[in-house]
Amino acid sequence: MDRKEAFSYVRSVIEQNVMIDLTDVDEKTALQDLGICSLDRLVVVMNIEKEKRILFPNELLYEAKTVGEIVDFVASAVK
Repeated sequence: MDRKEAFSYVRSVIEQNVMIDLTDVDEKTALQDLGICSLDRLVVVMNIEKEKRILFPNELLYEAKTVGEIVDFVASAVK
């Protein structure tokens, strides 16, 4: 998956699971600035794992700070 597709996909998953509008969000946006707590992050990551059949490394699961960090992994893990 290319980076643009990954960003669009991650943004969509966040919007669906956390119920926030991300139209003005970029990859540098901090998850915390969006009001995404650790539980929300876990829900988003678990849904991505389930839909794309990938497994996030634990350190990324617990330490991802920006939308871009999640996008980086999805872009590299999804073929």
